[in-house]
Amino acid sequence: MFKVAICDDEQNEAAVIKQIVEEFMKDHGILYSIQTFHSGEDLTASSVSFDFVFLDISMGGMNGIEAGMKLYQRNKKVRIIYITGFNGYCSDAINHAHAFAYLPKPVDREQLLGHISELVQVIGLDRGNDIEIVLSNVTEISENGGKEYPAIKVSVSKILYFEYVKTARKIRVKTIKKTYEYIGTMTDVEQRMEIYGFGTCYRGVIVNFEHVAKVKGDIVFLNTGERLPLSQKRVIAFKEQLNNYVHRSI
Repeated sequence: MFKVAICDDEQNEAAVIKQIVEEFMKDHGILYSIQTFHSGEDLTASSVSFDFVFLDISMGGMNGIEAGMKLYQRNKKVRIIYITGFNGYCSDAINHAHAFAYLPKPVDREQLLGHISELVQVIGLDRGNDIEIVLSNVTEISENGGKEYPAIKVSVSKILYFEYVKTARKIRVKTIKKTYEYIGTMTDVEQRMEIYGFGTCYRGVIVNFEHVAKVKGDIVFLNTGERLPLSQKRVIAFKEQLNNYVHRSI
């Protein structure tokens, strides 16, 4: 669960940011809560410990930098993206208020989506990928047959890999203890899971780098003892993705 706050005294701007954040979270199946504030006083009066905050710098009363410093004093793990129409504020925000990033007004959609993606990755690594995603219309596969669920929550860290099953025309999700299947596309899986450190090792197979023990030749060895194929044409790109994941995790 990601706890998100938006604080901007311009209600239209706050609404735009909220819409984009909600769209990203829903597209990636991320559990979240979001609260909107229109003053620094209201934001800092909240008892919620937010994971990340979109904070306007120039507001009446308590400005964004003051509010951000108060938030950081209470919660050193909070990530703050400052929003401003005045470039002169940016250095102050970064130097004094522990900014994760800043966005100029009016907010650019693609730039905002990029920051949200980066935030989810950073916080995910901090939590050891102990983040839950939602899968819809899922069948749990077992020796006793299948059990269907309208929706389930799955911890990202427990997912080993996704695999496309041609005979069933479904996506199989292999976790540490269970196996699920649902209707979907691998393109959607790749786009959804890339931010958590997943990569394609073979056509129709997307693996969680967290569970990769080693790569040797055309085989990806998992820490569970399982082996997955590695396409020759994907070797270089896959190893580069894996190395980037390892470096981010250090």
